[in-house]
Amino acid sequence: MIRKSLIIALIAIVTLLQADYIVKYNMDGEIMEFMYKNSTTSKMLTNSEDGKVEIYHIKKNSYLVSHGEDGVNSSRC
Repeated sequence: MIRKSLIIALIAIVTLLQADYIVKYNMDGEIMEFMYKNSTTSKMLTNSEDGKVEIYHIKKNSYLVSHGEDGVNSSRC
């Protein structure tokens, strides 16, 4: 019973976090993906030779998360 409840909760969370619109494009060898949920929530992903960068825009705040050889770094913009 608990396992079934956890699975249902995970499905609900994933459904709520999914983007309404997703745009993928290739710019100078970098694959970029923009996910738009609503006017206050969006996410952009870039994949390049140097690593992966994620930019989150949540309400009035923006966050940058970079994945590289040095590990994961994050900052608020």
